Amino acid sequence: MTRSKLWILLAIILVAAMVLGACGGKDEPSEQVQEKVEEVAEKVTEKVEEAKEEAPTAKPSTQDMTATADAWAEVDPSGQTVFFWHQHTRGREEALQEIVQEFNDSNEYGIEVVAEYQGGYGDIFNKMLTFMNTEDAPNLVVAYQNQAATYQLGDSLIDMTDLVDSAKWGYSAEEQRDFFSGFYGQDIFPNFGNARLGFPPNRSMEVMYYNMDWLKELGYDAPPATPEEFKEMACAASASPYSGASTDVSPIGYELSVDASRFASWTFARGGDVFDYEDGQYDYNNEAAVAAMSFLQELFEEGCATIVTERYGDQTDFGQGRLLFTVGSSSGLPYYRSAVEEGANFNWSVAPIPYTTGEPVQNIYGASVSIPKTTPDAELAAWLFLKHYTSPDVQAKWVEASNYFPVRSGVAEGLDDYFAENPAYQTAFELLPYGTFEPPAPGYDFVRDMAEEAMAAIAGGAPVQETLDQLTEDANASLAEQLEQIPESPDALAKIDPSGQTVFFWHQHTRDRETALQEIVQEFNDTNKYGIEVVAEYQGGYGDIFNKMLTFMNTEDAPNLVVAYQNQAATYQLGDALVDMTPYVESIKYGLNSAEQKDFFSGFFNQDIFPNFGNARLGFPPNRSMEVMYYNMDWLKELGYDAPPATPEEFKEMACAASASPYSGASTDVSPIGYELSVDASRFASWTFARGGDVFDYEDGQYDYNNEAAVAAMSFLQELFEEGCATIVTERYGDQTDFGQGRLLFTVGSSSGLPYYRSAVEEGANFNWSVAPIPYTTEEPAQNIYGASVSIPKTTSEQQLAAWLFLKHYTSPDVQAKWAQASNYFPVRASVAEGLDDYFAENPAYQTAFELLPYGTFEPPAPGYDFVRDMAEEAMAAIAGGAPVQETLDQLTEDANASLAEQLEQIQ
Repeated sequence: MTRSKLWILLAIILVAAMVLGACGGKDEPSEQVQEKVEEVAEKVTEKVEEAKEEAPTAKPSTQDMTATADAWAEVDPSGQTVFFWHQHTRGREEALQEIVQEFNDSNEYGIEVVAEYQGGYGDIFNKMLTFMNTEDAPNLVVAYQNQAATYQLGDSLIDMTDLVDSAKWGYSAEEQRDFFSGFYGQDIFPNFGNARLGFPPNRSMEVMYYNMDWLKELGYDAPPATPEEFKEMACAASASPYSGASTDVSPIGYELSVDASRFASWTFARGGDVFDYEDGQYDYNNEAAVAAMSFLQELFEEGCATIVTERYGDQTDFGQGRLLFTVGSSSGLPYYRSAVEEGANFNWSVAPIPYTTGEPVQNIYGASVSIPKTTPDAELAAWLFLKHYTSPDVQAKWVEASNYFPVRSGVAEGLDDYFAENPAYQTAFELLPYGTFEPPAPGYDFVRDMAEEAMAAIAGGAPVQETLDQLTEDANASLAEQLEQIPESPDALAKIDPSGQTVFFWHQHTRDRETALQEIVQEFNDTNKYGIEVVAEYQGGYGDIFNKMLTFMNTEDAPNLVVAYQNQAATYQLGDALVDMTPYVESIKYGLNSAEQKDFFSGFFNQDIFPNFGNARLGFPPNRSMEVMYYNMDWLKELGYDAPPATPEEFKEMACAASASPYSGASTDVSPIGYELSVDASRFASWTFARGGDVFDYEDGQYDYNNEAAVAAMSFLQELFEEGCATIVTERYGDQTDFGQGRLLFTVGSSSGLPYYRSAVEEGANFNWSVAPIPYTTEEPAQNIYGASVSIPKTTSEQQLAAWLFLKHYTSPDVQAKWAQASNYFPVRASVAEGLDDYFAENPAYQTAFELLPYGTFEPPAPGYDFVRDMAEEAMAAIAGGAPVQETLDQLTEDANASLAEQLEQIQ
């Protein structure tokens, strides 16, 4: 293909689309793509005129036809559910939900719109590449023009032209004229037969935000108009803090958000572009772009600029009076206003990007809304909501809620009061005639990522010309690939089909928990659309499962899911036996979106990521538990105490008193016990944590069982035995039985045992009881929080995906709510925990334990910890029997580290 023909192809794709393909900064509230205003549309159209003889004949509007048949007249949208994928958050999402609810309540067809936040523009783009042309595609989706062009390479969007022009469902000619022509024509794509592949609900523009009061302090009476003035002022601000700042952190002249739209904006302001429309190629290394990036690099080198490092960090710094200039979308105006009002409360406004041309050159953009192909009924229902969304009354509400520019002149002409209340908005609005746009080429999303990497490198000191030469080469290579192929999903799992798989799940649950788990499994088997069947098999305790896995891993007899503590998973992975679940968690089609991931308690969610194995996720948490101290409240009162022990000394005093004075309500006349110790490595760790210590030195990567805190903890327990205030649990669940009978005052165990203790008490002496932190010597409790996760052994890609889908079901909010109440484990998702008020009221001991979660710490996740646990338990039993503490722990530490060394030698 010749360059001229390539230009024609792109111009047809791009120009009539008047697209603005920037997809918005990943971490910004603003939209980052462009739109084309009427003046700019005319400028680009001139370029197409040069090749009009070769261009395809434009399809006339249906309203210009002498005989028009309304293709949609007989379609019935009644009762349809419309799923709308959007990117709005915070106040905008609330406003959109109100608009949706108003439509749902008032439309006469019983249409229900479900507006779903799906992440940023990039997230939505990747999801659409995964779901387009499938039954899981949405009915409405936000899309920049370049994104819509990419989708249409796969023939996945409907042409809205007939809907817009429909006599029954569309807009009259007068209503169509009410739309700003530049905005209205932006989503018509000549290369797709003049199809309308989107419809505009709003538009935005890149502007420079500035602190007016600070500028005055620096001796300036107006914002900078040129880059030279901008640099002078930014450097002056970096050396002279604003007197009214609400923070004493170092001042910043300019804070750059590394974003492809910033790159384009600074280049436009130099009279350049990032795309050569004559050659149909990206042009990131032209004179204007080099000058723009060199200018920014100088700002960094001279200490007059920094990079935004936190989401909305520039807004925060600006609001505090720490930052003089920042460049971002006009859609961010309300957030900047809030930041200033909550911060240093100074006078501020917006201005054009400093420019070298005769007039400003502003980057104007905006995503439209497209209708993916589904069914005619659903497509019409989607259009009717879109028509409602762009109606004058709704546009007026949307403008005020979103601070976007409206798309209809009838709305804009009535904004005098809003302009008066929002002068910065009016200033930005008046810059619209100076607009230009970013390239609307298919695949611009991918090029944006390249541009941002180059921009960050330049800010860090990389040679400008060389970096931009490489960027231009890479961008055009990407463009060539896009033009040659139908886009595919970036999700590596998207093409895997888990249908019909059988998943064997090895677990340790018994009694009520096993019953509840089987119900969860059956629910999944009955409802999953892939015909996956999960078979949950009890395989004994954790130790039994561990030994079986060591036997069967990497064989055809291995399970598809297996419960595993982190140290066990690490041991399995020494044999490369487990799947890294990171791609499954992040999968666009099968994984968890960012909001769902954030719903998990971060400590639980990150516990199964293993740095020693390349940060692989070797497990996923279905629940967690914690070590707590169980105590008999009524017995304590008889002994003269009104609260459980907080310190080891108080614990010893009360335990010894109980050993000498039986509980009056006991259901047995067997000798009383102050404390009954279960010889377990987790008890060892719990008592050590409570002394402010640990059993592992993470700096040295070695076990540390003979440190001061561990020696003190074991010496304390030994004293309890020597003075007859404690005994060892000799039968399984013996401490629960003794506690329930009123024979035992204290025991330490897992919070997961709460229902069993409750049953033991109800069937025994039926006294008042509760739980408390392990008695501690630190300022705050230090609680041992733990829990087995579920790992996916390596089998086939289909079985592994099927296993993950069950695990995703197992950790879904509804299932977690059932599982928490049936198992008495702690849920792993916040949305579940926040709704447990009734359960807390019915189970006060559970609530008490739950409130101790912030004080959690963990046992070591080292490979082979199971073997070390056995060693720790032998040492603990020996100490309880009178063995010298220091000598025993010295030997335990030596043996534990020898075992660890053997395990680590197996890592390839």
